[in-house]
Amino acid sequence: MYKFLIVFISIFLIHKSLHAQNSNIDGISSKSLNDHIGVSVGYNQGYFKDLLFSPLNYIQGGALYGLRYVRQSPNDKNLIELNMQYSSGELNVSDLDNFTASYLFGKFKLGYLHRISLIKRNNLKVYLGGEYQTQIHSLEWLDASVAASWFGTHGLRVKALASYQIQKRHQVQTALSIPVFQSLVRPPFNVRDEFVDENQDNILAFVFRGESASLDKYFAIDWETSYYFELSKRLDMLFTYQMIYQRVFDVHRLIQFQNQLNIGVSFKF
Repeated sequence: MYKFLIVFISIFLIHKSLHAQNSNIDGISSKSLNDHIGVSVGYNQGYFKDLLFSPLNYIQGGALYGLRYVRQSPNDKNLIELNMQYSSGELNVSDLDNFTASYLFGKFKLGYLHRISLIKRNNLKVYLGGEYQTQIHSLEWLDASVAASWFGTHGLRVKALASYQIQKRHQVQTALSIPVFQSLVRPPFNVRDEFVDENQDNILAFVFRGESASLDKYFAIDWETSYYFELSKRLDMLFTYQMIYQRVFDVHRLIQFQNQLNIGVSFKF
């Protein structure tokens, strides 16, 4: 958390410095700013049930941190996006304090989008493409030797993105992605086994221990909507809502529904 605050403060101070240098503002306004890097903080809340971990219905809640980089071509025809998220918190059951568990969540996304040329409106841009996504959930109740589990996916997704310029300094952006090919990572049990004991110091062994999963076994939807407000030629403030739904159709069923709200800044250069 402190690292994100340091980055946030650094970007804010850079913005103040640039704003103070009036002689450079005219030069900035005429320059094409195609790279964007942003940080965000927020809250992650939702519903979670994993029959490999517990038969109980859990309510998930915890802090959320994000880091994002976007490269936009000068003609706005292509977008390259890198996005990372981290969240940690608790899984709670109503009126059952003894069953509170902890969780860790991480996500990495790398995508390429191409603008659809058939839509020719100056204030509306629509992109279509794909992305590679990795996400990992780690769950633990009391002690990992008592009850622990993990859940992860790796693979390719189809993604659509639309950006609408409301006014000069106001913009709305929404994106939707669904998986087309995924590797699903789940343990055989919710307690320690021989594999866990042998690889407890090798996180990559857990992350990439999976099997291919078609849409009849795993389905997910990621929907994200952001509002951008331009503070200056180089700095935007944004408010984002993201909905994540995941379901594993298996004997050991898994359902997750997350609502994520965050606020951040994006520095353009």
